[in-house]
Amino acid sequence: MNRKFCTAAAAIFAAILLLAPMCDAASYDAGARAKNVWFGILNRASHSVLLKYKMLGSDPATITMAMNKTHVAVDMNSADGHTSVIHDTKQMKSTMVMHEDKMYMVMKTDPRQVPKLAGDKEEKPKMSVSAGTEKINGKNYEYDKMVFDKEDPQIYYFEPGTDKWKFWRAGGELFEILEYGTKPDASLFSVPAGYQEMTM
Repeated sequence: MNRKFCTAAAAIFAAILLLAPMCDAASYDAGARAKNVWFGILNRASHSVLLKYKMLGSDPATITMAMNKTHVAVDMNSADGHTSVIHDTKQMKSTMVMHEDKMYMVMKTDPRQVPKLAGDKEEKPKMSVSAGTEKINGKNYEYDKMVFDKEDPQIYYFEPGTDKWKFWRAGGELFEILEYGTKPDASLFSVPAGYQEMTM
């Protein structure tokens, strides 16, 4: 009797160990992870924003976007060069920084050239969401697809069973997510020391 009990107990314990990884894998509603990224982490109205990603394809480039209450900075590093644009949305001035030449130029901000994220929208647009799986570079990823009004869909790819954002498809292009969060480095919003101003 005791032997049967011990055997059964061992079997139950083994089953618990085998099922534990399955229990750890979170279950997400369709669109929940993408909404958390777009309306939560990347919401400039609530906090500062950092998004660093790599453009894939024939012309690869690494792009870093940083935003706070008064500034929007975009840094682009590719085979063609390394440039940054820092928009002061309070004073409506934009600074273009050419890192190879160690020079910068200040100009009036064109609002159409300032990137916008969730926190910049006056109201949330109509949106539909769906979810699925897709293979990228031979590996399966779970995705959330969001479609805003008549805009092209945005697809957010995550590590299976997690909310770790790995890839982003927008405008027909695929981007690899390198880093994202709410604490951009302050240096992204300023011209490096020693750079000379170029005037027109």
